[in-house]
Amino acid sequence: KVCNFTRKEALLIATPAGASDMALISADIGVENTDVIILQVIRAVLVMTFFPLLIGRITV
Repeated sequence: KVCNFTRKEALLIATPAGASDMALISADIGVENTDVIILQVIRAVLVMTFFPLLIGRITV
């Protein structure tokens, strides 16, 4: 509601899959918003950046 996404867009953004998968799924269900793909890529970059650091701190 805060970012003015529809329910379909919000579900696609929150789904833990790759950006290419979300592009295909969003095209199938009729969602034509590039923000979904951009946010998926940003989420993937953040996960690849912070998860190794977090795991390193936990295992040491």
